[in-house]
Amino acid sequence: MNLKFYENCWKIGRDIVALGQKEGTFSADIQADTASKMIRSIIDGCLIQWLMCDEDHLHEFYKNTCYDVILKYLK
Repeated sequence: MNLKFYENCWKIGRDIVALGQKEGTFSADIQADTASKMIRSIIDGCLIQWLMCDEDHLHEFYKNTCYDVILKYLK
């Protein structure tokens, strides 16, 4: 079950990266397969950190930080 979820996430990530590269938004030097897994890892890591700190009000901080880190990675 988890594998199916992650396979779907990786496919969505690959599609997003490929489109961003085609449009010139993301670096052409990035491998879409690798990037899709790294994006998911960043999201999962931020989610775990937020959940473990048990401070709901920090959701916005983790969400925004996650988004910023992913964009920096892709550019």
